[in-house]
Formats: sequence, structure tokens, C-alpha cells
Amino acid sequence: MQTFKDLPQETAIEHCIEMKNIALIGISPLPESASYQDLKGMLERGYTIHLVNPKLSNRGIKILGLNVYSSMVEIEDVVEVVNLHIATEDVGKWISDLSERMERHGDIGAIWFEPNIDPAQYLEDAYDFGWMVITEVCILSEIKKADAGHNNVEIRP
Repeated sequence: MQTFKDLPQETAIEHCIEMKNIALIGISPLPESASYQDLKGMLERGYTIHLVNPKLSNRGIKILGLNVYSSMVEIEDVVEVVNLHIATEDVGKWISDLSERMERHGDIGAIWFEPNIDPAQYLEDAYDFGWMVITEVCILSEIKKADAGHNNVEIRP
């Protein structure tokens, strides 16, 4: 299995923003929340987003018309990137859920930890699964940077 442990983060980011099927774990229904803003921005740019939050799923809440799942295992579609908007103390629980998903589907290529999450004790697990790992940067900010870069490319005849 390929390991991405030594892959520079900038290279991992470039690969990840090209992947269009994303699971967002820890979605909040509050429009002012970072997870909601990331969801909205990614949807506007054509990404397919699967929302995961057991507390909301159990109450049947939809966000921007999308179902909210209680775990990654429930998602039937392909998931290429997992974007985490969770507390550091919940990382272990979600790594277990992702592990179960990998056993069943084997489709996750990257895990993206939003700022303020300290994934240090789980990085080796992530690399063992063959995932690219992004930390300490916002997914939507990186997508916007890439969009701006593409829009500033000068095309010459």
C-alpha cells in the first residue's frame, strides 16, 4: 500500500481539491458555523457532499436539502475525502468509523483535519490506511485559493 507520510502538504492539498466526493463530519445546521460555510461553498463549486453528524441524523434534520448520516458506513456513494469539523477528543471515534468504512468500501483517499483539531496521535493510523493527510488549513480556503489561481492563468495563443 502506498504511503503519503512524506508527501508535502501542498501536494496533498492539490490532489484533494481535485476530488469531488467529500464527506463532511461534524456538520452544524447553524449558517454562521465554519462547517456550514464550507458546505455551502463546496456545493456552489460543484462538489458532492455527504453530511455526517449522529445528533442531527437521529432527529431527521436536513441541511441545504441534504440528508445527514449518523456514520460513514451509511453512505452508499463513493467518498474520496473526509473533512473533519470535530473536537480533538472525538478524532479516535471517527477514525474507528473510517476504518470500518475502508473495510467495506476502500474508497477514502484523504482525511482533512480542519484548524483547531490536533490529530497527532492518529496520524500513523491515517498513513497506515494509505490516506493523504491535511491539517491546520481550511478546506474551503484552499479551494478558493485554487479557484483564484486558475482564474489568473494567462492564456496565450
